[in-house]
Amino acid sequence: MTATKYDIWDYYDLVLDLIDIAGGTPVDPRLIDKWQEAHWNTQAKFLEGDPLSAEEAAERTKAMVPTPAVGEEQGWTTFVRDDSKRLCKEGRDVKAMLKECANIMKGLIPVPNAKGVEATIPLRSRLAEHVFVVERLIPLMPERQKADDTLEKAIHVMTAQGPRDALKRTDICRSPVSVSCTLKVLRGKPMIFTWEVLDQILFYAQENGLGADRSQGFGQFTYKLTKK
Repeated sequence: MTATKYDIWDYYDLVLDLIDIAGGTPVDPRLIDKWQEAHWNTQAKFLEGDPLSAEEAAERTKAMVPTPAVGEEQGWTTFVRDDSKRLCKEGRDVKAMLKECANIMKGLIPVPNAKGVEATIPLRSRLAEHVFVVERLIPLMPERQKADDTLEKAIHVMTAQGPRDALKRTDICRSPVSVSCTLKVLRGKPMIFTWEVLDQILFYAQENGLGADRSQGFGQFTYKLTKK
């Protein structure tokens, strides 16, 4: 944890104990380019070390996934790797999960507005500005350098040449598997993201899940949130 000039942050340890989790990062370089371009946010507030363009983000992603053999890359999604080749989740995945769930829960969690009166506020945009995940890469624990399982199934896709059948290959890590990260939360008057508010968001998030293929039951978890 880096010391700051001003004491404006609260820190929380967050541990997610996952049932099973599916890798959602494509290995096809062409798909990575399209994926980053489609998800690139030109209005994002960049932190030190963040990629500054969709092209730079794509190159970073390519460096964190295996190099596929010819013909192997299509339909394969996996986990990113760190410099030690450990399978990881990206911190931004945890942040995206929190934002999505905050948006769903915004009408159920009254929080203080600027006047200190409990109200329904745009919780997702506030979380984007107030809550950060410190770690960029979060190793899956216990540490592993390859997935526990790979699921393959036929899917129907629409191409420029018309409908086609394709094979989808998804890397899976089975329980026990967990991720541990640090949430950096901006203090404020009034304080929006208290432990209680974060806990309510996570209480819903554990059912919604983290990662890919959540509609198939992957990514659900139990959690422990502890203020440092």
